Amino acid sequence: LTQQHNNLAVVQQDLAMLMVFGLLVGLFDLGVKQYELSVLCLGLTSTLTGVRFFSAERVVFWRECSAGISIPAYFLGKVLSALPCTTLYPLAYLSFYYNMGFPRVSFEFYYLILLWAAWVCFGVGVIMSLLLEPKNAQIGGVVIALVGFLFGGHNPNVQTLETTLPGKMGMWLSYVRWSIGALLLQDASLAPQCAALESVGVLAQEGFVSEELVKGTLPQNFQARVVDTEVARCQQMLINVCILYLGT
Repeated sequence: LTQQHNNLAVVQQDLAMLMVFGLLVGLFDLGVKQYELSVLCLGLTSTLTGVRFFSAERVVFWRECSAGISIPAYFLGKVLSALPCTTLYPLAYLSFYYNMGFPRVSFEFYYLILLWAAWVCFGVGVIMSLLLEPKNAQIGGVVIALVGFLFGGHNPNVQTLETTLPGKMGMWLSYVRWSIGALLLQDASLAPQCAALESVGVLAQEGFVSEELVKGTLPQNFQARVVDTEVARCQQMLINVCILYLGT
């Protein structure tokens, strides 16, 4: 925590940058594209935070290891000290964006999805800081975050990506796929009922929701049958990916 306090200026810079991102995204009427940009902004910032995790102190780490320090304890302490900062990232972004972009989803739901996405990308950044040299770790982290965006399932859509094994694996590991999947479905469910059924039908055609769930669904049980099922699945997959990256 003392080390994080010493880096307070960097944390403040990250928070200010996210506020600016939120302001810019909220200024324009982007429709559902705002969800993709929100996840991407949080992803890139959190990845760079993770890259700084070990890159600047590799020499210190190996010196402590040679002195007999517990590697799991060292790693756990570093992760726990950094998580409070990443917890503030979604709040900083939503502080401007939510009141200007007027998304349909609730603030709490939006914050939770962005928080999981931030933790996933933080784990990606940590892995990059361990595998690559400091001068290459930032570039590697940004590339991985952007590749995750390409496997988000919007363009190309989920059905197209599911036709190949790399596409399936990329979507499973992509923080964007599960983040925007949950946000898009929740947004569609909060639209007027006739528009909600149509919106989810479009999402089903793209592969975000099983077409079997949409078929024969009546307006009165639409929320429970379609949205709750798929949103819960997206959240669980996002948590699984987060555990995978941080656990690695």
